[in-house]
Amino acid sequence: MIVKQLLAKTGSFDFYIKQLYIQLTVIIYKLKYLLVKVQPEQFVFESFQGKSASDSPYALYLELTKLLPNANFIWVFSDNKHEDFQKLQNISNTRCVVRATKSYFQAYASSQYWIINCRLPYRLIPSISQTVIQCWHGTPLKKLGLDIKVENHPTSSLKAMHFAYLWESKRCDYFLSPSPYASKCFKSSFRVSDIQIVELGYPRNDDLSRYKKDLIYQNNIKKKLGIEQNKKVILYAPTFRDDDFSAGKHRAINQLDNTQFKEKFGDDVQFLFRGHYFSEVKQHQDSFFLNVSSYPRINDLLLIADAIITDYSSLFFDYLVLERPMFFYMYDKDKYLNDIRGTYLDVDKSMPGPIAQTQQELLNLLLNTEKNNIDLKHFNDEYNPYEDGQSSLRVIQKILAS
Repeated sequence: MIVKQLLAKTGSFDFYIKQLYIQLTVIIYKLKYLLVKVQPEQFVFESFQGKSASDSPYALYLELTKLLPNANFIWVFSDNKHEDFQKLQNISNTRCVVRATKSYFQAYASSQYWIINCRLPYRLIPSISQTVIQCWHGTPLKKLGLDIKVENHPTSSLKAMHFAYLWESKRCDYFLSPSPYASKCFKSSFRVSDIQIVELGYPRNDDLSRYKKDLIYQNNIKKKLGIEQNKKVILYAPTFRDDDFSAGKHRAINQLDNTQFKEKFGDDVQFLFRGHYFSEVKQHQDSFFLNVSSYPRINDLLLIADAIITDYSSLFFDYLVLERPMFFYMYDKDKYLNDIRGTYLDVDKSMPGPIAQTQQELLNLLLNTEKNNIDLKHFNDEYNPYEDGQSSLRVIQKILAS
C-alpha cells in the first residue's frame, strides 16, 4: 500500500508501472487457467470485493435459484468466517470461495457468467465463452472514473485510474443501469457503449419496492437489530472522502456523534451510522448511534429508516423509492465539489431534500421535518423509472436470451 501511495505521486510513471504489472498478471493468469473448461450455467458472484452477499448480485442470485434450480452458483467472500459464507455454503448448488485464493481464480476461470458490482483484479480476463455482468453499486451523484479531473487519489495517479476504469468496461458484456440519467453517467465515466448498457432497473432495489409498506417485514429487521418497533429511526450514511486516507485505509468518522445531537433527540430517536464499504469506522464507546457499518444488507436499513442523512452518496437515489424524507449534510461542499470529486448534478438546485452545511442547520431541519416535505414523484420518474420489484427478473431474461 505504501508503494502504491508513492507511485500515485509520480504521474505517468505510475501509469506505465501499472500497465506493466497488469500485463504480467494477465499472462500468469492465462498460463495457469488457459485449459480450464468453462461450465455451462455456472455463475460466480462478487459484491463489494467479497464484503458480503448483497446488492444487485444477491438479488440476481435469489432470482436465478428459482429460475435455474439445477445451475451451479459460487459466491466470493473476503474470508471464510463471514456470516453469509457460512449460510450460503449450506445451500444446495451453492459454494463459497475466499477472494484472491486459487479457488477464487478457478471459480472465475470455470464460470460461464460473472455477476459483480465492483471492479475485479486486472488479471481476470473472460474468455469468449464467458459473460460478464457489471451491476455497479448505485446511481452516481459524485463523479466516477474518466469524469474525475482532480489529481488526488491516494493510491493511483489520475492517468492510471482512468486506465483502470477503461479496463473494467472493456471486459464487461453488460453494464446495468436504473435510468437514462445513470446510463449517461456510466457511458462517460466507463466509456461503455449503448450495446453494453442494460437499462431495466436495479435488481438491488427490488426489495425496497416489495417491502416498503410491509410493517411485519420491517419490524423483523428492527427486532434483529435490537430496535424498539415504535421508535423513530434515522440513518446517517455518508460516503468516503478521497483525501481522507491514513494507514492504508479511508476513514469513516461520524461527524454527528456528539453531545449536541444527543441532547436534542435523547431516547426518542434511534440513530444508525453506516460507513462506506471502503472505510474503516471509528466510533466512541459511549456513542448513541448504533453502528451498522458491517450489516450486510443496506436495503434492510433503508426500509426501517423513517429518514436518512447523507451527503454525496448514491444511497439517496435508492431511498427515493420509499418516498420518505432525506437530508443532505454537506459540511465540506465547496471543497468536495471543487477540489475532491465533483458531482454530476447541481447540488444547489437538483437534490430531493434540503442541504445543511452546519450541524445547527441540520438540527433545525430534522426538528422541523414537516416543513421540508418534498414531492418525490418527479425524482423517481427521472432516476427510478423501472423500480417495480421486477428488475431482477427482467435483467436475467435479457441476459439468458442473448
